[in-house]
Amino acid sequence: MESLKVFFLVLFFSKAILLTPNPITIYEGTTKLDLIEPISAITEGAGLFIDVDSMLAMKERSNIIKTRNKIDELFPEGFITVALLNTSGDMQVLRYEGSVMVNRDKAYLGLYGKVPLETEWTSITINSKMELRDISIIWKNHKK
Repeated sequence: MESLKVFFLVLFFSKAILLTPNPITIYEGTTKLDLIEPISAITEGAGLFIDVDSMLAMKERSNIIKTRNKIDELFPEGFITVALLNTSGDMQVLRYEGSVMVNRDKAYLGLYGKVPLETEWTSITINSKMELRDISIIWKNHKK
């Protein structure tokens, strides 16, 4: 019964929020982003997605297998983490562990962790072991 409740919450109330209205570059090391509006989760499966399409050459986009192979080559598991932070000083870390979403037009890295419900996150801190050029960051499973 709980899984049915989660299904309907996600189906009717979740949405994706673009956290970076314009593409940004994340440099190796730590980058902090203060959010324009707080984000929150309606289920523990919330996640952050990084659009890395701009870092893939068009020839690598010729088929989904080539795209996935190139992503595995360019972005090793664990190379990036994102800490969600709130005004109370709470922190939740999301990790890249090889989760990838690819379609004809875009390629995304998925970062996940067990995100507490009913918590409003006001900033994120990105720790990356490599530079990410012209990327967008998206929060998925938001309740507003």
